[in-house]
Amino acid sequence: MDTENIIRNFIIGYMTFNDFIENYNKNDDIRVFINKLMVGKKMDTSYYDFNTYKIVKQTDDFNIDYYIKKHWCKIKNGYISYSAGNRLNIHDLISRIYRNTIDESIKATDYYDSYFDFLLDYCPRYLYSIDIENSGILDRLLESIPSDLKKSERGKIFKQELKEMFYIEGNKYPHWLQDSEWPLSKTGKPTKYLRSEKAYGSEARNYYFLDVDTNEEIVVFQSF
Repeated sequence: MDTENIIRNFIIGYMTFNDFIENYNKNDDIRVFINKLMVGKKMDTSYYDFNTYKIVKQTDDFNIDYYIKKHWCKIKNGYISYSAGNRLNIHDLISRIYRNTIDESIKATDYYDSYFDFLLDYCPRYLYSIDIENSGILDRLLESIPSDLKKSERGKIFKQELKEMFYIEGNKYPHWLQDSEWPLSKTGKPTKYLRSEKAYGSEARNYYFLDVDTNEEIVVFQSF
């Protein structure tokens, strides 16, 4: 598939985000193609960064790498990942660049916008983590719920099944010091929250989770 078709398929929704990023990392022509479209163009490329909670705007000559490989990704144990909000940012920016410079009639998928809004409304903040999102658990659960139901009905089912999936009982869930880092088991399955304990006085906490298949405890450390 040639470079422009990769970009078009991503914009329309024929190519998944992960497939696009895989192509982007392997094929430097995609970066070059997008950057050339912005040469001499005046376009507001400022965005809200869901990692830093700040507005991001490139001050030098436009380079799509500035967003995809610097501001809109998280790196953990050498693995690069993207939140739902920053997937939306990447898709929206590339769509706007292409529409403003090549084909304004192309219809961009609203999947990323709808998915992000749904998670904001119905995925508990204490549960949502990059590990869980990248596992596909949220996508598969949402796809299993009949799409002809009202959003509120789908959301109610989604939230209830998600809590059952992660063994959440009542109000027993972690109160994170930072963003949620709810872990998965070594085999990528949901874990059960056990407890948290103070560490280094009150400056940090250890959060304990259980791999229900092996009965091993997983510890997540966070500090202010």
